Amino acid sequence: MRLTTTSTEREERAERLIAVTRTTSMYLGLDARDRKRLEDGLAAVVEEAGGSYPLTLYALLVTARTAT
Repeated sequence: MRLTTTSTEREERAERLIAVTRTTSMYLGLDARDRKRLEDGLAAVVEEAGGSYPLTLYALLVTARTAT
């Protein structure tokens, strides 16, 4: 078995955070008013933090071979 890991540092803007949030089942379960409230709140938090937020993306790859 072999494990490979990597991480990437990025700065994301509010538009990207909101776009990703719109794909979640939690978001889709909200009514239109609560969706708007959530989006406005996310945008406000990112703006107050300077217009972007740090994001670290992690990836893990596991490969294995069957015994022959």
